[in-house]
Amino acid sequence: MSSPRWPAVDSSELLTHGDRRQLCSILAASGPLPISVLAERLVDRAGGSTFDDPTSARIALRHNHLPRLRDRGIVDYEPGDEFVSITDQVTFEADDADLVTVVYGSHVAGA
Repeated sequence: MSSPRWPAVDSSELLTHGDRRQLCSILAASGPLPISVLAERLVDRAGGSTFDDPTSARIALRHNHLPRLRDRGIVDYEPGDEFVSITDQVTFEADDADLVTVVYGSHVAGA
């Protein structure tokens, strides 16, 4: 049985967005987190987030960033769920807040 293969991540659309890179970096370092905690950590990152408060971050996560990352197989998240995590199908490497590499089996996509 072969493992699922997702199309290459379009870095111009998905991973060049600083908030998405930040949330992937946070999840890769921390493991599964409640969305409320993820939102707080995004706000707390000095200069790394466009959000001023956890409420606006939480709304953007639920309605924009998490669905996009879920649809590309990068995060496990379902609307209505409180927890989000990096999927088992990808290897995520974050050297710093500005470098993201996602590995789908033998395929590498980065930003």
